[in-house]
Amino acid sequence: MAHGAAFATPPQSGLAWLCFLFPLTQAERLCAAILHLESFEEVDPQHPLGGPDGLKDVKYSKDGKTWIAAAYFPPKPPTFNEIQTKFDHDFCGVAANGAQAFAFFVNQPLTISERGELQSRTGGVPVEIYHLERIRSLLDAPKGCGIRMEYLRIPMTESEQWAFWSTMNYDVVRKLSEKERRRDAQMKSMQDTLNKLLARTTAIEMNLHGSPSSLQQTRPPFESVEMPTASFSASTVCWLHRLVTEDLALPEAVRGRFRGVQVWIGSADSSRETARLCAATARSGSWAH
Repeated sequence: MAHGAAFATPPQSGLAWLCFLFPLTQAERLCAAILHLESFEEVDPQHPLGGPDGLKDVKYSKDGKTWIAAAYFPPKPPTFNEIQTKFDHDFCGVAANGAQAFAFFVNQPLTISERGELQSRTGGVPVEIYHLERIRSLLDAPKGCGIRMEYLRIPMTESEQWAFWSTMNYDVVRKLSEKERRRDAQMKSMQDTLNKLLARTTAIEMNLHGSPSSLQQTRPPFESVEMPTASFSASTVCWLHRLVTEDLALPEAVRGRFRGVQVWIGSADSSRETARLCAATARSGSWAH
């Protein structure tokens, strides 16, 4: 998917340092190195030495999504229509490889409107455009100087070397601080666990020295076995009714409440006056025989 010719020492004047005869293998490897530089995950160059790559130069992941990247490093400045045609061709690799996003590397300057035009052609699929100036800014940054030296043979200046070591020192301090914060969080979690264990152990010890459980007390067989509902109160009945109707589609106003209507028990053609059993008042729970 990338284009180029034999490797040559790049010029160091202006924007020309990426617009030179750049070989296919170096272009794809440079793009993979830039993705590593930007902390993307599972960066996997496909066939930088040549061969069918299935419309993807590099495969990687970001934010839980599978991305593919394509490199277009032509040996001479192309027209925007040529860049657009190559973009459309390489973007087909998103669907072909089951990816969710796309990155496009091109060693040519692109205006804001041109970048917007390319992004508008993806139908909402996330896309990153690595144009000349964006690539240059990454490789000129302290962390990118090593990649620039490896692929473009542009050494670091004295000021860049100072900036590089300053950045590395900052990263080391930041990582040590993060490691210390994680260790403190782990220690706090362990302390909280120990506090809970101690609290539960103390509660068990106090309970062992307290009054025996009511479950161990001897109850009359009639009350505890044969007629467990003999000691039910009206509030207990309401509470049980709410429990057994938890998953039923009943109005909340009727769950755990006594009926507010007159009811009786009798034959199908009986009335309140001729019923065998009639509730004098539903809320009191007393019955008239």
